[in-house]
Amino acid sequence: MKICAFGIPGVILGKHNVKDPRMDQAHQLVEADKKVYAQVDVVGEKEIVDADVILTSQETFPDKLSADDLSAIAAHGFFTNKPVVVAKGEEPDVVILRAFKESGYICFLTVGGKENRAWPIRSGLTAWEAAATIHTDLQKGFIRAEIISFDDFITNGGETQAKRAGKLRLETKTYVMQDYDLVNFRFSK
Repeated sequence: MKICAFGIPGVILGKHNVKDPRMDQAHQLVEADKKVYAQVDVVGEKEIVDADVILTSQETFPDKLSADDLSAIAAHGFFTNKPVVVAKGEEPDVVILRAFKESGYICFLTVGGKENRAWPIRSGLTAWEAAATIHTDLQKGFIRAEIISFDDFITNGGETQAKRAGKLRLETKTYVMQDYDLVNFRFSK
């Protein structure tokens, strides 16, 4: 996922963690060796065409179009059709998190063992499509996805407690992933 820093001097380009507080909550509830936030690439203005969202400090970003105009050009991928986030003197972590949320991306979580990790995916992907984010073998051998919603995870005090409360669901490959679902993919080798 790429964020274009447009007209913002001094922004550090490169990889940045998306420091979503929900990842911190998950890490407090499930023991793991490390915590891995979702990451984004912050790129310069020359890469605006390849970016998923434009981050700017300008209140009036050039090329703002009406809803009808955007609908007419949607199939062409022009940068005028990309979400625009205006940075208003916020901390860099807050701005990156806001840009991530407005970009059309969400995360799902895998927890326990070596790491608690947030995996970024496009909103609207199915469990089958999301499995490939971890490894294509998971997608090829996909059987089911074990899902616990983030709210159920927090409300019940962790993964084990949510399972005991009957909050774990088995979903098929057509299940549309929700933001911060906890998932364990069942697959055959």
